[in-house]
Amino acid sequence: MRNVICLILVLFIQTGIASAQKILTFNGIKGEYIVDSNADISLKAAFEKAVNEAKMEALRKAGVTENVSSSDIMTSSESGKGFKEEMNSFVSVEINGAVLNDSIVEKKSFTNQFGNLVVQVLINVDVIKYESRSDVSFDFKVEGVKEYYENGDLMNFAFLPYSEGYLKIFNVNDSESFVVFPFSSTDYPFLNDTIDRFFKPNVGIHFPVNKLMGDPKTKQVGYSLSTDAAREHNYLIFVFTKENVPFQGNLNYKSVLNWIYRIAPDKRKVQFFDFVIVNKKV
Repeated sequence: MRNVICLILVLFIQTGIASAQKILTFNGIKGEYIVDSNADISLKAAFEKAVNEAKMEALRKAGVTENVSSSDIMTSSESGKGFKEEMNSFVSVEINGAVLNDSIVEKKSFTNQFGNLVVQVLINVDVIKYESRSDVSFDFKVEGVKEYYENGDLMNFAFLPYSEGYLKIFNVNDSESFVVFPFSSTDYPFLNDTIDRFFKPNVGIHFPVNKLMGDPKTKQVGYSLSTDAAREHNYLIFVFTKENVPFQGNLNYKSVLNWIYRIAPDKRKVQFFDFVIVNKKV
């Protein structure tokens, strides 16, 4: 998704987001994946599966094992599959903890006595362990996000919070990410949203909030969608928080997820909406 206007991330100072959480660091965690001789899988994908196994082991060591499987923490693979898997698995992964950061310190591959390829990795990893559970009363509803859009369409949706709080909306895909709300641009300041807008309970809001956002020719209001690909898979991430939690870092789906993970579950509500932009001219 590319807005006709370049979305610029407003950087905040991130302070004390994870202060109520416990972050554990594990070094040299081993992960292994055995590739069946008949399996059609690349070496890159095999190493990624080994990394996932290492993450699983780190979660076990941290005492975070509830409803988590290795497929739930897939982070990347060929053709963007990992991007979709990570987004889809968000809820199950972070039930009582999550992997924040990981780095590979060693990797190797060899063939075992059965003729199967074995890949092994050692990783250093940070795991956050939550001290709280989600607050079921802290919730919101979104309506109007479609499953499919055509290139050049305008997107509109409605947001209804059931509690008071602050909202941030991100659009992410496997190649780029945007801050949809609050929008901020030095080039187009007349389109800027209020950065720290406070949302009242049971007061519905239609997006875009700024009614100048849209097609100036037709004067229709909406977020303009476009892609150079034949089909582009996107996610809208709605993050509603009890406090105005700052965001900092390079804007991509991994950094957005890490930022979310650092917020205590009882202080936030997150919803994902996936949609596809179809470009019939490609």
